[in-house]
Amino acid sequence: MIQETKRITARITQVIVGLSLALLYACSAQTQDASEQDLNRIHHVIESQYPEGDRLFDVQLPASYSTNSDQAYPVLFHFAFDNEALEWTNNVVQDLSSNGQIPEMIIVSLHHTRSTRSDIRPVIEEARRRGQADRFLDHIEKEVMPFLEMEYRITDDRILAGWSRFGIFTTFALAHKPELFSGYIVRSSAPDGSVLHPKLQYMMSQNSDLSVVFSFAIGTKGNERRRRDVFNNLESLLTQNAPSTLRWRAEVIEDAGHVETFQPGLRSGLLFYFH
Repeated sequence: MIQETKRITARITQVIVGLSLALLYACSAQTQDASEQDLNRIHHVIESQYPEGDRLFDVQLPASYSTNSDQAYPVLFHFAFDNEALEWTNNVVQDLSSNGQIPEMIIVSLHHTRSTRSDIRPVIEEARRRGQADRFLDHIEKEVMPFLEMEYRITDDRILAGWSRFGIFTTFALAHKPELFSGYIVRSSAPDGSVLHPKLQYMMSQNSDLSVVFSFAIGTKGNERRRRDVFNNLESLLTQNAPSTLRWRAEVIEDAGHVETFQPGLRSGLLFYFH
């Protein structure tokens, strides 16, 4: 009886040790994956003139960047307002690229906090709102873009993606400097139709051969319903005025609230761009 008890105890100990080692190896692998991802993420600070002061952005390189030294990569620009937004964006790109649905991409995260909201807000004279979206767009064009072209291997595929209030800036960028990016992806955003829609209409009238991709999406739940009229008006504006060279799509994401549009809208926007 004593010998049998000892054997059972020894067996239980072996099982516990085995499980502990397996858990340790799993945690180590996760830590290694996170470390490898961190190694591919480079922080940059630019002493900007638009307006004057330091501006931060991160560059997330794809896993193959260091080994494929002759390959250039498309660039996805997005707004890193918190770690979750960064993680969601990375997950979408990695999932699609690992399945061969889109090419591997460099992700550029433009950092923003609540204190810098005016940086991406358009100037709306009628509402007496003073934004600096035009200056921030200059910052991207005259400081970030040249830096990336000098430091990294990038292609002419440069996509700007904005969700919620950052979608308003993305629409503003399309209206004011349409050729700065080759693609624009907007999710869950309601750009002021009385201000941006006339600017979009004028821009399209002046760029009859504009060749860019524009994708915009909303959900159907919660506050998304309040954006439906602006969404419909934008869809009508493009139907009537978009040049044949401008490739666009309007998407309604069923059963999605404000947050739930973030990843599905980005995913479908990237697939539309590359196919």
